[in-house]
Amino acid sequence: LREYRRGDPIRHIHWRSWAKTGKPIVMEFEDEFFVRHALVLDPRGIEPRLWLAQLLTATGRIDEGWSEVERAWAGDSLNPRVGFFLFHSLRAARRTEDLSRWASRAPMTAPDLRFFGHLGAHRADSALASAPASIHRVMALVALGRLADARDSAAALAAATEAARESGTTVFINFDDAAIAWAAVGDLDRAFTALERSYAVRSGNDFPLLKVSPMFDNLRGDPRYHDLLRRMHLDP
Repeated sequence: LREYRRGDPIRHIHWRSWAKTGKPIVMEFEDEFFVRHALVLDPRGIEPRLWLAQLLTATGRIDEGWSEVERAWAGDSLNPRVGFFLFHSLRAARRTEDLSRWASRAPMTAPDLRFFGHLGAHRADSALASAPASIHRVMALVALGRLADARDSAAALAAATEAARESGTTVFINFDDAAIAWAAVGDLDRAFTALERSYAVRSGNDFPLLKVSPMFDNLRGDPRYHDLLRRMHLDP
Protein backbone atom coordinates (compact mmCIF):
# COMPACT_ATOMS: atom_id res chain seq x y z
CA LEU A 1 0.00 0.00 0.00
CA ARG A 2 1.11 3.59 -0.71
CA GLU A 3 -0.38 7.06 -1.02
CA TYR A 4 -2.35 7.84 -4.13
CA ARG A 5 -0.51 9.48 -7.01
CA ARG A 6 -2.16 11.24 -9.94
CA GLY A 7 -2.87 8.75 -12.67
CA ASP A 8 -3.36 5.75 -10.38
CA PRO A 9 -6.40 3.66 -11.43
CA ILE A 10 -9.42 4.22 -9.22
CA ARG A 11 -9.92 0.45 -8.97
CA HIS A 12 -6.63 0.19 -7.06
CA ILE A 13 -7.80 2.42 -4.21
CA HIS A 14 -7.80 0.65 -0.85
CA TRP A 15 -10.94 2.16 0.63
CA ARG A 16 -10.49 0.81 4.13
CA SER A 17 -7.04 2.38 4.47
CA TRP A 18 -8.34 5.67 3.08
CA ALA A 19 -11.10 5.70 5.71
CA LYS A 20 -8.56 4.97 8.46
CA THR A 21 -5.90 7.52 7.45
CA GLY A 22 -8.01 10.18 5.85
CA LYS A 23 -5.77 10.07 2.76
CA PRO A 24 -6.31 8.18 -0.49
CA ILE A 25 -4.31 4.95 -0.40
CA VAL A 26 -3.79 2.61 -3.32
CA MET A 27 -2.69 -0.99 -3.63
CA GLU A 28 0.57 -1.54 -5.46
CA PHE A 29 1.12 -4.86 -7.19
CA GLU A 30 4.32 -6.72 -7.94
CA ASP A 31 4.76 -8.98 -10.92
CA GLU A 32 4.62 -12.64 -9.91
CA PHE A 33 7.33 -14.84 -11.27
CA PHE A 34 8.66 -18.32 -10.71
CA VAL A 35 12.32 -19.07 -10.24
CA ARG A 36 13.49 -22.02 -12.29
CA HIS A 37 16.67 -23.92 -11.56
CA ALA A 38 18.51 -26.28 -13.85
CA LEU A 39 21.05 -28.94 -12.92
CA VAL A 40 23.57 -29.71 -15.63
CA LEU A 41 25.48 -32.98 -15.39
CA ASP A 42 28.10 -34.31 -17.77
CA PRO A 43 27.46 -38.08 -17.64
CA ARG A 44 30.75 -38.94 -19.31
CA GLY A 45 32.32 -39.24 -15.84
CA ILE A 46 31.36 -42.03 -13.43
CA GLU A 47 30.34 -39.78 -10.52
CA PRO A 48 28.12 -37.41 -12.56
CA ARG A 49 26.51 -40.43 -14.23
CA LEU A 50 25.70 -41.89 -10.82
CA TRP A 51 24.14 -38.65 -9.64
CA LEU A 52 22.13 -38.52 -12.85
CA ALA A 53 20.94 -42.05 -12.07
CA GLN A 54 19.94 -40.94 -8.58
CA LEU A 55 18.06 -37.94 -9.91
CA LEU A 56 16.19 -40.01 -12.48
CA THR A 57 15.29 -42.66 -9.91
CA ALA A 58 14.17 -40.12 -7.31
CA THR A 59 11.76 -38.52 -9.75
CA GLY A 60 10.22 -41.86 -10.72
CA ARG A 61 12.13 -42.48 -13.95
CA ILE A 62 13.42 -45.73 -12.55
CA ASP A 63 14.25 -47.57 -15.78
CA GLU A 64 16.27 -44.63 -17.06
CA GLY A 65 18.07 -44.42 -13.73
CA TRP A 66 18.97 -48.09 -13.88
CA SER A 67 20.34 -47.67 -17.40
CA GLU A 68 22.73 -45.01 -16.14
CA VAL A 69 23.84 -47.26 -13.28
CA GLU A 70 24.55 -50.05 -15.76
CA ARG A 71 26.65 -47.67 -17.86
CA ALA A 72 28.58 -46.61 -14.77
CA TRP A 73 29.12 -50.27 -13.86
CA ALA A 74 30.46 -50.98 -17.33
CA GLY A 75 32.87 -48.09 -16.91
CA ASP A 76 34.19 -48.90 -13.44
CA SER A 77 32.75 -51.98 -11.72
CA LEU A 78 35.31 -51.75 -8.88
CA ASN A 79 34.19 -48.29 -7.81
CA PRO A 80 32.38 -48.70 -4.44
CA ARG A 81 30.15 -45.76 -5.28
CA VAL A 82 28.77 -47.69 -8.23
CA GLY A 83 27.79 -50.52 -5.89
CA PHE A 84 26.01 -48.07 -3.57
CA PHE A 85 23.90 -46.58 -6.35
CA LEU A 86 23.33 -49.99 -7.90
CA PHE A 87 21.82 -51.26 -4.65
CA HIS A 88 19.50 -48.26 -4.27
CA SER A 89 18.39 -48.44 -7.91
CA LEU A 90 17.56 -52.13 -7.70
CA ARG A 91 15.63 -51.67 -4.48
CA ALA A 92 13.69 -48.69 -5.85
CA ALA A 93 12.82 -50.79 -8.91
CA ARG A 94 11.67 -53.58 -6.54
CA ARG A 95 13.73 -56.08 -8.49
CA THR A 96 13.88 -58.58 -5.65
CA GLU A 97 15.12 -61.44 -7.76
CA ASP A 98 18.12 -59.40 -8.92
CA LEU A 99 19.29 -58.29 -5.47
CA SER A 100 20.81 -61.65 -4.52
CA ARG A 101 22.20 -62.17 -8.01
CA TRP A 102 24.09 -58.89 -7.86
CA ALA A 103 25.48 -59.64 -4.38
CA SER A 104 28.22 -61.80 -5.91
CA ARG A 105 29.08 -59.12 -8.48
CA ALA A 106 29.11 -56.06 -6.20
CA PRO A 107 31.03 -57.14 -3.07
CA MET A 108 31.13 -53.62 -1.56
CA THR A 109 27.33 -53.66 -1.12
CA ALA A 110 26.86 -57.44 -0.95
CA PRO A 111 25.53 -57.48 2.65
CA ASP A 112 22.71 -55.06 1.77
CA LEU A 113 21.93 -56.80 -1.50
CA ARG A 114 21.89 -60.20 0.17
CA PHE A 115 19.72 -59.03 3.07
CA PHE A 116 17.03 -57.46 0.88
CA GLY A 117 17.18 -60.45 -1.44
CA HIS A 118 16.30 -62.69 1.50
CA LEU A 119 13.60 -60.32 2.71
CA GLY A 120 12.03 -60.00 -0.73
CA ALA A 121 12.00 -63.79 -1.11
CA HIS A 122 10.18 -64.09 2.25
CA ARG A 123 13.17 -65.71 3.94
CA ALA A 124 12.93 -63.58 7.07
CA ASP A 125 15.04 -65.95 9.22
CA SER A 126 17.89 -65.74 6.71
CA ALA A 127 17.44 -61.99 6.50
CA LEU A 128 17.72 -61.64 10.28
CA ALA A 129 20.81 -63.84 10.38
CA SER A 130 22.48 -61.72 7.70
CA ALA A 131 21.27 -58.29 8.90
CA PRO A 132 24.26 -55.95 8.43
CA ALA A 133 22.92 -53.06 10.56
CA SER A 134 20.30 -52.12 13.14
CA ILE A 135 17.79 -50.86 10.57
CA HIS A 136 17.91 -54.22 8.80
CA ARG A 137 17.32 -56.04 12.08
CA VAL A 138 14.16 -54.00 12.67
CA MET A 139 12.75 -54.93 9.27
CA ALA A 140 13.61 -58.60 9.66
CA LEU A 141 11.96 -58.73 13.09
CA VAL A 142 8.80 -57.12 11.66
CA ALA A 143 8.77 -59.71 8.86
CA LEU A 144 9.01 -62.45 11.49
CA GLY A 145 6.09 -60.96 13.44
CA ARG A 146 8.26 -60.12 16.45
CA LEU A 147 6.86 -56.61 16.80
CA ALA A 148 7.85 -56.03 20.44
CA ASP A 149 11.46 -56.85 19.62
CA ALA A 150 11.26 -54.70 16.50
CA ARG A 151 10.00 -51.72 18.50
CA ASP A 152 12.82 -52.14 21.00
CA SER A 153 15.33 -52.24 18.16
CA ALA A 154 13.77 -49.17 16.54
CA ALA A 155 14.01 -47.26 19.82
CA ALA A 156 17.65 -48.30 20.23
CA LEU A 157 18.46 -47.20 16.68
CA ALA A 158 16.79 -43.81 17.21
CA ALA A 159 18.67 -43.35 20.49
CA ALA A 160 21.99 -44.20 18.82
CA THR A 161 21.25 -41.73 16.02
CA GLU A 162 20.52 -38.99 18.54
CA ALA A 163 23.64 -39.81 20.54
CA ALA A 164 25.78 -39.57 17.40
CA ARG A 165 24.26 -36.18 16.61
CA GLU A 166 24.85 -34.83 20.11
CA SER A 167 28.42 -36.12 20.34
CA GLY A 168 29.42 -34.73 16.97
CA THR A 169 31.34 -37.91 16.17
CA THR A 170 30.02 -37.86 12.61
CA VAL A 171 28.84 -35.12 10.30
CA PHE A 172 26.49 -37.44 8.41
CA ILE A 173 23.46 -38.41 10.48
CA ASN A 174 20.95 -40.81 8.93
CA PHE A 175 17.72 -39.61 10.48
CA ASP A 176 15.97 -41.45 7.66
CA ASP A 177 17.13 -44.77 9.14
CA ALA A 178 15.15 -43.95 12.27
CA ALA A 179 12.20 -42.92 10.08
CA ILE A 180 12.29 -46.25 8.24
CA ALA A 181 12.51 -48.15 11.53
CA TRP A 182 9.56 -46.31 13.07
CA ALA A 183 7.52 -46.72 9.87
CA ALA A 184 8.24 -50.46 9.87
CA VAL A 185 6.80 -50.86 13.38
CA GLY A 186 3.79 -48.65 12.59
CA ASP A 187 4.76 -45.54 14.59
CA LEU A 188 4.04 -42.99 11.89
CA ASP A 189 4.29 -39.91 14.12
CA ARG A 190 7.87 -40.71 15.06
CA ALA A 191 8.61 -41.70 11.47
CA PHE A 192 7.53 -38.30 10.17
CA THR A 193 9.38 -36.51 12.96
CA ALA A 194 12.56 -38.25 11.82
CA LEU A 195 11.84 -37.48 8.17
CA GLU A 196 11.36 -33.82 8.97
CA ARG A 197 14.81 -33.84 10.56
CA SER A 198 16.22 -35.43 7.42
CA TYR A 199 14.53 -32.73 5.39
CA ALA A 200 15.88 -29.97 7.65
CA VAL A 201 19.51 -31.09 7.31
CA ARG A 202 19.19 -32.55 3.79
CA SER A 203 20.75 -35.79 5.00
CA GLY A 204 20.12 -39.48 4.43
CA ASN A 205 20.78 -42.34 2.06
CA ASP A 206 17.14 -43.26 1.45
CA PHE A 207 15.54 -39.86 1.98
CA PRO A 208 16.17 -38.57 -1.58
CA LEU A 209 14.25 -41.62 -2.85
CA LEU A 210 11.21 -40.88 -0.69
CA LYS A 211 8.89 -41.02 -3.71
CA VAL A 212 9.94 -44.46 -4.93
CA SER A 213 11.70 -46.40 -2.17
CA PRO A 214 9.74 -49.35 -0.75
CA MET A 215 11.17 -48.37 2.64
CA PHE A 216 8.48 -45.70 2.86
CA ASP A 217 5.50 -47.74 1.66
CA ASN A 218 3.85 -47.60 5.09
CA LEU A 219 3.72 -43.81 4.89
CA ARG A 220 2.14 -43.32 1.48
CA GLY A 221 -1.43 -43.05 2.69
CA ASP A 222 -0.64 -40.23 5.14
CA PRO A 223 -1.15 -36.58 4.06
CA ARG A 224 2.17 -35.69 5.70
CA TYR A 225 3.93 -37.90 3.16
CA HIS A 226 2.46 -36.01 0.22
CA ASP A 227 3.18 -32.66 1.88
CA LEU A 228 6.82 -33.66 2.22
CA LEU A 229 6.96 -34.78 -1.42
CA ARG A 230 5.48 -31.43 -2.44
CA ARG A 231 8.15 -29.52 -0.53
CA MET A 232 10.80 -31.69 -2.20
CA HIS A 233 9.21 -30.93 -5.61
CA LEU A 234 8.58 -34.64 -6.14
CA ASP A 235 4.78 -34.79 -5.96
CA PRO A 236 3.21 -35.27 -9.40
